[in-house]
Amino acid sequence: MPQLFRPKAGQETRFKFDDTPTYLFRLHVPQSAGSTDTAHVDSPAFPDDMNKTHKLGSACGQDLLQLPPAEAATRLDTHLRWKCKYLKESPCNLMSWSSSLLFLLHYGFHRKTTDHDPKPKLSEISLIMINTRDFPKQVFLRDLDALNYYYGYNQGLEKVKGWREIQYYFGEYLTQGHLDIRGRCVQMTMQQLIDGGLFRVICPALNKPNNNWIDWAKPVCKLRVGIRESHVVDQKQIRSAIFMAKDCVGDRFLVPFALMLLGLRSQRKDDEKIANTFRAMFTNEELNLGEIKYDVEAKRMLYGGTSVMEELKRFQELMEMITNSSNDAIEKESQEDAIATISDSFVRLSTNESPNAIFSSRRRRVVKKP
Repeated sequence: MPQLFRPKAGQETRFKFDDTPTYLFRLHVPQSAGSTDTAHVDSPAFPDDMNKTHKLGSACGQDLLQLPPAEAATRLDTHLRWKCKYLKESPCNLMSWSSSLLFLLHYGFHRKTTDHDPKPKLSEISLIMINTRDFPKQVFLRDLDALNYYYGYNQGLEKVKGWREIQYYFGEYLTQGHLDIRGRCVQMTMQQLIDGGLFRVICPALNKPNNNWIDWAKPVCKLRVGIRESHVVDQKQIRSAIFMAKDCVGDRFLVPFALMLLGLRSQRKDDEKIANTFRAMFTNEELNLGEIKYDVEAKRMLYGGTSVMEELKRFQELMEMITNSSNDAIEKESQEDAIATISDSFVRLSTNESPNAIFSSRRRRVVKKP
């Protein structure tokens, strides 16, 4: 059983667990804190130090939302501002995920640039994708919800909250303790993505001169502006995104991941072209993914007309277009099937009538001679 975030009595409405996006990602490298693979995501505190007393007073593995507010705020600040490595005697119980594929792609290259001893190969930098509908509701906590609640207890958190409320929002979500993801995830490497056409077809702007990705947050914001100004895509690029997604995630997340890739370089005027390609390559059942939830910040607009998460705004637009198109097609097929069933019943009825009965196909009823 995963360790859930359980708000104290009276705090329940402060944390929007019902709004968790359907798809989240986690990037990990050999030197990542804690333990991450396709079986589990474990915090540095799990399992050995869950009951160890943290330097701030409570157990290292205590639910963040059950801690005294000042302690929770300090621990959250320590995690969000990369200071856990300085508290090895008080290991962190939090792990980070993101709703933004773009953010973690750039983060992967950032780790390639900044990690040393040893420097990770691109084949060692892995990206995990999950469907949050496969997990209990309170497994994932949005960092901005926690920031909004705790910022008054910690000046560092107040600063982070200010960043999130302008352009530096990256869709971060937290888990704590142990999370079993066996059979509920797919994993790809940065090398796979590059080989599939990440630089060549999907997002050429991600490729940096001399492979220098030392900066991280600001370049992501610039890339978001670039999405809004990107050139139109052609059929070949759309198919390439689908084939790339197939190679990276298989059938499980094929449609949403392909649309996320296309969200990195398409505009609204490409929608019909993209929809036609997907309708030609997938069945209506494959395109009908049920209710999809998106990051609530995806369409928040910044000065200048760019969404704070332009990549997720485009994904939401594409996903809703594909879903609506699929639902319309399914409804049309259902209506046609119903009409065919009624017609068949009349044919059978006319066949079983006496010789005095005449079947009127025009009126769809049986007319008897006087």
